[in-house]
Amino acid sequence: MNSRFFALCLIFVAGPLFAETEISSYFGFNAVLPNGWVQVGPGSASKMEFENFAEGSPINKEILNQVRDKVAGKEVEFFYDIPTLESDFKLNISVQKSEPVLVDSLQELNAECSSLPEALKEVYGEPVDIKFCEAGVLNKWAVFRDVHVVPSQEIMIISDTLPVDAKHSLIIVGGAPISDKEGLQRVLAAQQSLLEGLTKHLHTQMESK
Repeated sequence: MNSRFFALCLIFVAGPLFAETEISSYFGFNAVLPNGWVQVGPGSASKMEFENFAEGSPINKEILNQVRDKVAGKEVEFFYDIPTLESDFKLNISVQKSEPVLVDSLQELNAECSSLPEALKEVYGEPVDIKFCEAGVLNKWAVFRDVHVVPSQEIMIISDTLPVDAKHSLIIVGGAPISDKEGLQRVLAAQQSLLEGLTKHLHTQMESK
């Protein structure tokens, strides 16, 4: 499965670490999050913590194992909304590494959005409702934002992809139930803070070269 879309499946994980308002991402950038979020990064999901969490989780155990392995493998970190941490659906954001997409033409860039419905259908096993998709270019590497709804799960997903260097991009994915407007706003605010922190980090890197 394409790693860009696998990130959309990473909804739950074990062993959160309570984050201060200012966080330091494992992937090298800092951000100031709204109050009420916890950070789960590489090294925080021990085997015992994971098994205790998985025992009562409604999520498919195969997906949970994939999540644990990716956290342990230092490929992904998560941010969870504390008030909903114990509910059936957690307001959450994941940050994950992915291979960057090199853009050679405008047609190739436009094809990324036009191919999104089929790509997401493969991920979820059902058609999804694409609310928004936009693709751009940063130093010849593709930048994405898409918003979609998974009808059977009644969740809205916001996915942002930014190229970090020639070797990888970072995908920031937020999710919330479509019926929880307040929760969706909390996810959007926290995700925007992470994007601002990552963007500032990238600008600093470019200026230092």
